[in-house]
Amino acid sequence: MKKKRRKKGCFIPSICLLGKPRCDRKIEILKNYDRRRVFLDIPYARYKRFEHAICSTLIAHNLTPVLGREKITSKERICKLCVSILSCKYGIADVSYPTLNVPFELGLLLAYNKPTALLCQKRHWIPKHFSDMQWSDSIVSYSMDKEKLMWGLSKWISGGDIKERIGQPKNILYLKFVNSLFIDLLKKEFKNNFLGASEALRIYLIEKKIEASFKKAIERKTQEILKKRLSKVSRIPKVR
Repeated sequence: MKKKRRKKGCFIPSICLLGKPRCDRKIEILKNYDRRRVFLDIPYARYKRFEHAICSTLIAHNLTPVLGREKITSKERICKLCVSILSCKYGIADVSYPTLNVPFELGLLLAYNKPTALLCQKRHWIPKHFSDMQWSDSIVSYSMDKEKLMWGLSKWISGGDIKERIGQPKNILYLKFVNSLFIDLLKKEFKNNFLGASEALRIYLIEKKIEASFKKAIERKTQEILKKRLSKVSRIPKVR
């Protein structure tokens, strides 16, 4: 029988967090691992607006958001969390809120060497226990502004942390458009089925080439505005 090759970039630790001699979820990790998957280390409560903004920005870049909804209360849940993180290539952590799950999950992301973006309301406000990371280019400050968060995250995705370089930062109007589509899908068709809405929207954007159509629409609108301005300029009487 042929041995299954380990997916490139997939890291499986030799020591289990629960003290087992080896990881018994190795097959599950290898099956789920994808270079497009991004683990979201974010607060559980009062965060929907920013959660939707982060997810839609990732989808706009053809990435798949993965939420760690499991609260750390039992060994089984710790195992599930570990599998979710190991099956992702990247991570995003919001350190703005005093929650217990965020530092724990961030520690795992860094321990497993996952390139991670740190989100914070204000850059200088990073808590003392993250002070050794203030120099990092992976910090995205957003001042409670959803649009600023989407744009900052888009720049991080297009920068050096993601080695594959997905592409240039997306137009903010396009990011807002994808965000509105994502929220509509969650409310209407998928009824808060997060994974279903994320994957459906990602495939739709690729197959229908929505971004290219969006760019053309913006260019046409820009040309119309320029034509109107030029026509106004031509009406101005020339000074002799």
